Formats: sequence, C-alpha cells, structure tokens
Amino acid sequence: MVDATFHPPQTNKKHKITNTPTPSKNANTNNKLPSSKNSDSKNNLDWHPNFSWHYIPPKYIADLGLSEDELRHKREGFARWDMVKQHLDIHGNTQRVRSGEIYWAGIGENIGIEINGKGNEFARPVLVVRKINHHAFFGVPLTTQPHEQPGFIRFEFQGKMEYAALMQLRSFSTKRLYRRMGKVDDKTLEELRHQLRIILC
Repeated sequence: MVDATFHPPQTNKKHKITNTPTPSKNANTNNKLPSSKNSDSKNNLDWHPNFSWHYIPPKYIADLGLSEDELRHKREGFARWDMVKQHLDIHGNTQRVRSGEIYWAGIGENIGIEINGKGNEFARPVLVVRKINHHAFFGVPLTTQPHEQPGFIRFEFQGKMEYAALMQLRSFSTKRLYRRMGKVDDKTLEELRHQLRIILC
C-alpha cells in the first residue's frame, strides 16, 4: 500500500595563509593556495581552481560550519568515494534495467541535503523511475528512515517500509549499479510517478 505523504594527507594546523610577498624559490609552498595573477591580493582566497580537500583555508572552514572531527570525516569520505567512483567508471558494467526495479547503487558522498551512500561501497537502494537507454535511467534514492514531510512517498517492499526521496530524482549511469534487489508492483510505480508529476509541474 502506498502512502503519498580515504585517507588524504593531514592538514598542517599551524599553517596559515597570509598576504605576504611571494616566497623565494627554495621556500616550501606545498600547502599554499596560489594566488591568481588577475586578482587583488586582499581577495585572492575568494576562489581558486586548485581548491582541495587536502588543505582547506581557515576562511572556508568557518564557512562550512563544521567541527574539526566533522571536517576530517567529510574529507575522508570524499577521498574514499573518489576511489570507488573511479573503480565504477572503469570497471562498472552497463546493465539492462526496467522501470520499477530497485538496485543497490553507488551514489557516493554528496553535498548538503543530498542523500549519501553507506558503507565501503557508498551504496543505497535506488528505484528506477524510467529507463533512458542501456546506459542511464531516471531514479530516486530510498531510505528506511521515516519521512512524513512532502517530497517523500512511503511504500512496502520485501516486508519493510521504504521512503522514496522524490525531491532527489536524478539521472544515474547504470555503471553505478551493484546488484538487483527486486521490483515494486505496477500500482506503487504509477503512484510514485503521479506524485512526481505533481512535484515537477
């Protein structure tokens, strides 16, 4: 019944970036963020293409609002996911999927309110809403954590309640798929698509 309701190098904590003159050629600048040639020296940390989780300037740490432990956990998560993602891209196999099927998929370490994967595979069940082709499909991630707010739809699958995060509908490469879990009935799939149409239109 449907209810529509890694481990990167450690940061040198003592290191600080200041607007000092350009260091000599023999100086150690491995942890410094190079300044842009076209930017004002007072604002050269506002953005730089070489931004890296291996070293985060203090101003970015303050903007993130994370504790030191949370920051370390996030950094490690992104680094480990990068390794898994590269493996999926190189060794993942395209699979023939059908609408209504549910797969364990590597959805990764994500940003903000986006749902993350779990475990070493960064995996989470994903429901296939509609097949695009042999290489991709539209899907929504699932969670067993109760969500009664709008944007989630509840349904029973294999004896337990699942919550489909409709607001996180996205396209997935079939290379992300680990293994098939099963398939929802046609009534559940149609109700899910109906709720998606309401949200999107």
